Parts: sequence; C-alpha cells; structure tokens
Amino acid sequence: MTPIPFVFLFLISTAIAADPCDPDANRFCQNLKNEADRINCLVSHREEVSTECKEELKRLNQLVKDSGVRSGGISSFVGVMGGVGLVPPKKKILSLEGMTAYEGNPLVINQGKVSLISPMWKKEKQSFTTSLTAGTVKFNERILLPDGQKLGELHRLEVGGQYTKFSENKFFGVRSSLGSAGDKPFHSGRELAFSLNGFYAPRADQDSLWVWTVFLSNNNPLLNYFPIPGFIYFYRKDNFTGMFGLPFMSIQWTPVKKWLLSASFFITNFKTQLTYTTEKQTQWGLGFSVNQQTFLRKKREELTDRLFLNEKRLYLSMRKPFVENILGEIQGGLSFDRSLKEGKRFNDTDWERDLGRSAFLSASLNTSF
Repeated sequence: MTPIPFVFLFLISTAIAADPCDPDANRFCQNLKNEADRINCLVSHREEVSTECKEELKRLNQLVKDSGVRSGGISSFVGVMGGVGLVPPKKKILSLEGMTAYEGNPLVINQGKVSLISPMWKKEKQSFTTSLTAGTVKFNERILLPDGQKLGELHRLEVGGQYTKFSENKFFGVRSSLGSAGDKPFHSGRELAFSLNGFYAPRADQDSLWVWTVFLSNNNPLLNYFPIPGFIYFYRKDNFTGMFGLPFMSIQWTPVKKWLLSASFFITNFKTQLTYTTEKQTQWGLGFSVNQQTFLRKKREELTDRLFLNEKRLYLSMRKPFVENILGEIQGGLSFDRSLKEGKRFNDTDWERDLGRSAFLSASLNTSF
C-alpha cells in the first residue's frame, strides 16, 4: 500500500479518528496532535498496525485513487483538484502512466501521462502547493476532420497552484491552473485552458463532513466560462465509505476481508472495480471504466467547440508495492466504444468518428519523496 499523501488528509482524518485505527494511533502516534501527522504516522507503521487498520487505510487510499477523473480541467470536486487533493500532501508526488492499444481496429492509440505535485511552503495552518501535468495521445494514422484538417496527436500541459488554510476543524482553499490541451499546444490564445476551484468545509464530525465547492473552466464537458456550484458529503460507517456530491459519487465497500468493491461517477466518467488483496499486499482487480478527455483544437470553427475523446475499458489489473514508497500497477483488457466527437458539450454530435476497439495494456508508477 502506498503512503497517504494522495488523499484529502483532512477527510481521512475524520474517518480514522475512530476505530479501527484508534488503538494503533494511541500506540504509535500518541504524541502527535495534528490529525494529518497522525495519518502519515500510521502509514509509516503500516506493517505493525492491526489487520483491521491496514484494511481501513487501504480502503481509504483506494477511495481517493478511484476518485481521480481523466478529463483534464474538470477534475475539480474531489480526488485530485487538477492534481492536488483538498488538503495538499506533505511530500512530492510523482506519477507516470503509459497505455498502448496494440491491436488497433482500425486505429492504434498510444497514451502517456506524467504528473508532479510539490509542496512549496507550509505554515502552521496555511500551505501552498504547485502541480505540473503533461500528457499525449498519438494515433497510428492521421484522422480526417470535417474541415479537411488531419489529426495525428493530442497534447496536454498544465501548471497549477493551490492555497489552503485551516481554522480549528474547518478549512477552505482555492486552486487555479493554466495550460494548453489540443493538437497544437500554445499555438495561440484559443488553445489556452484555465480552471479556478474554490472549496470550503465548515465543520467536520467524526464520521461525516460537508464540503462546498465552486468551479470555473473553459475546457470541460458540461458548461464552459460559467461558475458551477457543487458539494461533497463524506460519510463513513463500519466497512463502508462514501462521497456523494454534485455532480459526483464515489463509494468503497468491504463486504468481507481482503475484498473491496469500489465505484465512482463524475459526469462523463465512470469506474467500478472489484479488488482482492493477498497476504503479500498484491492487489488483483477486475474493472470497467468509461473515460472522456476534452481538447481545444487549433482550427475549430467555434471558440466554444471541444474535441471529445471517448473510450470504455474492461480490464484485469495487478497493483503491487515494489520498494518503499513506489507502487506499480499493470492493466490489460479491451478498449471499446472509442470515438472522437466535436461540439459544445459532451452529448453534442456535430461530428463523430468511430475509432473501433482494441486490446490494450497499460502500466503506471507512483512514488512520493
């Protein structure tokens, strides 16, 4: 299991402040008053804590991992906030991901992504964190677009910053990002993508928490150039953890030991996975996902048009910690219902190109330092 700088430390602190991790927290981390420090302490002692606490830490870690949304700027309400959680991590986080569809029908599609999150400064109740994300999508043959242009590659590059402030048991923050996502990054101002996120948690109970949010972006599948309000309700009880919001949902359920059922939904993205964890901490999974990425094409006719890359995946996965602080994952399966669309919103059909289906293989590495 990876360390927990990937998560909203504040949300998780409300969940594991009670059983099953209380005895271990009192044993190993009794001198730590800050809940985020207590969580990091528990993770550092993950080989010594009880089986119940291990399962709880893994479940909460999986909750946030499955909350991530691969849609560029709109990953706002939970999980990643464009790469950074609601409460930023204390360490640098580096993530590498690659995917190839090696039997293209009719297209071979290769994808790669790298992201880095780096805390810049932190005072007692304030912090500022920066992030960098870069990704590329390559097609083995150029795709003819309706205006006669040919598309061979799509690229994404984004930098962001987040400020967070705590006050007693509540917190608030703001994050902004600027970048480019399209066939010709930074070609002109038309390809620039920006986002602005605000969030506020007025009060945290032991097993529940409300977070109010607002999101503004010019590159998302729902509504551009308009502030979108939302909320998150975090709830934990026994072997169930859930986050319910607008327009988001994520649940984690452990029906029996070593088995974990997870599901998350965010507008055009959906993921569900059944995971089994062995005694040696190897996680085997069976999953299904619906993914959409949005881009700003250089020569699009209307400024508000977006290019949508869609796919569904049915896969088997293996996730395993290789060495300290390094987690590796391999996925393999079928990528299908692949398509390119262009329009103002995700359900517009001004133009659509079927990209067929293919077997795929992907690999990723995550580390903190």
